[in-house]
Amino acid sequence: MVRLIETDCTVTYEGRGSTFRDRGVRLLVIKDDKSFLVHKSTGVKPQNYMTNTISVEEDIDSDGHREIIVKSKTEEILVTMYEVMFDMSLPSMPIDKSKTVALGTEAQFQAWMTEPSRWTSIYGEDRLFVSREVDSGNGSMDLFGVKRDGSQVVVIELKRHSRKNDVFQVERYREALREQASTEEGFLAFKSMLIDKAVFNGMGGEVIEALEKISPESLENPDCWLVGSDMREDVDEFAGQHDIKAIAVGGGWIDQAVPDDLARKASTLSNGNSDVRAVDERNEMEFGGGPKSKAKAEKAQKERKTEGPSRSRSGKAKQTRSNEHGAGLFDF
Repeated sequence: MVRLIETDCTVTYEGRGSTFRDRGVRLLVIKDDKSFLVHKSTGVKPQNYMTNTISVEEDIDSDGHREIIVKSKTEEILVTMYEVMFDMSLPSMPIDKSKTVALGTEAQFQAWMTEPSRWTSIYGEDRLFVSREVDSGNGSMDLFGVKRDGSQVVVIELKRHSRKNDVFQVERYREALREQASTEEGFLAFKSMLIDKAVFNGMGGEVIEALEKISPESLENPDCWLVGSDMREDVDEFAGQHDIKAIAVGGGWIDQAVPDDLARKASTLSNGNSDVRAVDERNEMEFGGGPKSKAKAEKAQKERKTEGPSRSRSGKAKQTRSNEHGAGLFDF
């Protein structure tokens, strides 16, 4: 039962500290689980609230005013009501067991962009999709592909709102790929990683064949794209000056988005900690199943973090991916 009370009241709190709110008209909310909130007429944040409530009791003080006493193990809220304008209970309100589905996430954008028909319609039949979240050596490239003849690799950065600064992010990836191609050891290690990734992702033989054809020149002159739902003014022209193709695909993908767990399955697996399934599979292989193995896996993961920066096959220390993709659910 959810109960709503509009009342002219004072509010006294005792617990981690002591506070007193003088008389004012407030809305009291008492929920099914006895969670208690005190709201004023504006804003979304309650003035007082209590979770893990043990009891909600009503009483009359010495002056004849109704009281509500809300208690947890260590806290107490006392509401003294001088006038009650509204008091209503909602006994038939069902429990909401629905789940929140985030729309417009990076994983969903990647899954939408890599649907075969859409990939071909945007990038053409001569470009083949290889994987998502490929480490360039200086950040993770959202989508990675290769031309059928192996003459170029394809680098695609996805953004909700493309800005001029995003052009420099794509340039960093291009410079990192050139560095990978600068030594035979670095190039062969990167090429081997791409083939391993394609095999792991179950890509077709034509993708493997194209990757087998790439040379250092394929990395030195990558085919770079900046793709956004929308694009700020002059971004396409600015990107063109840096030999980067910039396009806007609209926001229709948000309406067609699927939950993140399905988006991850729909898109190919990424490499490293950002891929939940790959991490789970690695932990299962190393530690077996069950709660104890999970604890062992978490311990091992902490130990990996304390070992210092990981290294690529070329022997160069990898840089941690910048925060543009980690700042928030929609900040990409």
